[in-house]
Amino acid sequence: MQNSSEAAHLLDIQETVIQYAETLEQVTGIDVEIVDDHLRRIAGTGIKCGQLGLSMENEGHIYKGVLERKKSYFIDEPGTHFLCKDCRQKENCNELAELCTPILLGKQAIGVIGLICFDLRQQAHMLDNLKIYQEFVIQIADFISAKVYESMQINVAEQMLDLLNHIIRHVDIGVIVLNQNGCLEQANEEAQKQLAFQSTDQAIKIDIQSTGDSLLDNNEYKLSIDGRVFHVIGKILYFTTRINETVTVVLFNNIKKVQSEIYQLT
Repeated sequence: MQNSSEAAHLLDIQETVIQYAETLEQVTGIDVEIVDDHLRRIAGTGIKCGQLGLSMENEGHIYKGVLERKKSYFIDEPGTHFLCKDCRQKENCNELAELCTPILLGKQAIGVIGLICFDLRQQAHMLDNLKIYQEFVIQIADFISAKVYESMQINVAEQMLDLLNHIIRHVDIGVIVLNQNGCLEQANEEAQKQLAFQSTDQAIKIDIQSTGDSLLDNNEYKLSIDGRVFHVIGKILYFTTRINETVTVVLFNNIKKVQSEIYQLT
């Protein structure tokens, strides 16, 4: 099992996990339970549909074994299986069969999917379709893992954006961010001061033209804003968003400020 200080990834996409659990139940006709790596119930159907967030720490012995060994188990005689040896209810288990599959993210087990039979009909149905269900549950586990990874990537991107915004706000050069239509999306305080506009003026369009001149490995640009023209020295960076839109980031200082700094150095 994972350290309790780590993020509960499945909890971050609980609604998606619930949808997958319901899909599994609809296809198989068997009750489904999905727990995370802290043995918390993230989703459940049938008998297991209630008490989401419930800790299975004291009764999820099979789940513990699946998480530790990172492999699937089919238990056709619950209570007698070696994974049940520490369970207090093993002599009075109301489960007739159980198929448990780990949800793997790389080499980490981040949860378990359990198909649990509570009556003879479900048990016979599982036995008749065991191989198909094993493959299907593995596929669902892979889908959930992919969703977790996607969620983690989005979280990382948001954290990096927060960090970038923090840096932009505090650097002593002007920074403006333009969308693919050339309209202002963001400007730090230094940019607002140099270009003489307010932070609320985000509907304005900024036209950028290179003059062809350069200074100290930076290029000169002419910024046109509502009929006003500013000559600046800096760099232009281009980024592509997740929806394939191009974002332009301009890092700059006005020429007079750059010339003044050069003069002070000499």
